[in-house]
Amino acid sequence: LPAACRAVGLPGLVIGPLFALGTVFFVISITSTSVANTLVIIATSPLFAALLSFVMMGEMLAFSTALAIMAGLLGVVVTVWGSLGEGRLLGDLAALGTAVCMALNFTLIRRARARDLMPVYALSGLLITLAALPFAEPFAFTGIQWAWLALLVLLVHPVAFLLITLGPRYLSAPEVSLLMLLETVFGPLWVWLALGERPPDGTLLGGAVILGALAANAAWRLRAVRLRRSSLAWPGGGGA
Repeated sequence: LPAACRAVGLPGLVIGPLFALGTVFFVISITSTSVANTLVIIATSPLFAALLSFVMMGEMLAFSTALAIMAGLLGVVVTVWGSLGEGRLLGDLAALGTAVCMALNFTLIRRARARDLMPVYALSGLLITLAALPFAEPFAFTGIQWAWLALLVLLVHPVAFLLITLGPRYLSAPEVSLLMLLETVFGPLWVWLALGERPPDGTLLGGAVILGALAANAAWRLRAVRLRRSSLAWPGGGGA
């Protein structure tokens, strides 16, 4: 463990606790507000990542990304505004904390991309376990709940993270961003169909603003990528 800590360096020792904190925020959010609110607000993490990359790494913001950030923040305000007085504000703020932690992690990982950061996930898992231990109730699950838990940790999570890792190898970043928006659409839909939890009206409106901003920004970036590829492939365009 000490050797692994030395290998990841200071960035890794920051990323691990941030990942754990984001996970704790997510659990608080998913149990304190609607699933739709949680996923809609967390969907803004790419916008926060772009803003943090500008502040921390000096990466220039594209005009379309700057507009998407402003629209995304407006969508968050609309979503949270609908929760005022309904007891969901804590969950919404926790979802916002998750989005910021994710964005900060993305930025730090990019800055430390020369390092092997895989041990970071073991560190974050240990921290999450220690944070949850005081609230744990041994053998509190029933038989069917153990089955759902096993399905989650043995199939759903591993396959999801495997596909998320493989996807960017074959698709451009804008294409991945567009496809990832489906989580924000289908997540609340499955919960609505399975558990009868209808997304609040404010969440539907705020979510439409956020998804529209993300989709427009990703579509613009995808168009730029395709134009660049076509110019390189065209004779005299730099590819010959």
